[in-house]
Amino acid sequence: MNKIISKGLKIFLWVTGILLILLIGIFLFVQTNTFNKLALDYAVENLNEGLQRNDGMIHVTSLNGNIFTGLQLDSGNITLGNDTLMKFNYIDLKYDIWGLLDKRILLDHVIISSPEISFNKIRDSTENMLWNFSKLFSSSDEADTSASAFDWDISVNKLKIENGFFNTRDELSDSLLYLKAKTNTQTEFDFNNLTLTDLNLELNAEYFSDNKSIEMKSFSFTTNSGLNVNSFVFKAEID
Repeated sequence: MNKIISKGLKIFLWVTGILLILLIGIFLFVQTNTFNKLALDYAVENLNEGLQRNDGMIHVTSLNGNIFTGLQLDSGNITLGNDTLMKFNYIDLKYDIWGLLDKRILLDHVIISSPEISFNKIRDSTENMLWNFSKLFSSSDEADTSASAFDWDISVNKLKIENGFFNTRDELSDSLLYLKAKTNTQTEFDFNNLTLTDLNLELNAEYFSDNKSIEMKSFSFTTNSGLNVNSFVFKAEID
């Protein structure tokens, strides 16, 4: 009897040891560059499967960091056909992943470096003019009206945009580089032909079931119409 118990105990210890080693190995592996590359390729491939129906494409050069605490996406862009909708130097994310277990999205910071965004008017299949980004998210499927209400809490301790560029045009231009190089100063503000440069922003926000708040700590930009903002701050909160 004692031999059976002893043998069973040894088997239990061996199985427990092997499982523990596997868990440690997995924990270490998900923090390696190899895992980051595999995760990035998988995520981009699946995102592009949906976007390609609308001629869209996402590209990110590399993913760095630790999936448990924070990640950085380096040198990425979103294209629509031959048109660049957005590109960025990097997006740095730091978060509390364990908050997801309690239906909370907790972001310590989101830093977007040198984003360049271009919204252009394009023609759809019926020759109507529409903004290019609306085509990216269009769907032929009927909207699902049975979806439940969003009941997650969201907290962003710091959202920061550094040295941003934003442009809208009522006609398609060749590239963002062309847009940045062209001097198209206007005498009045026109959203359909707008260029924002030196765009910098920092804010924090919370979206909880019993409280919503936002604090704009800094916001500044220069436009092509003479309307320039050197510093804009505000704070708002609702129950």
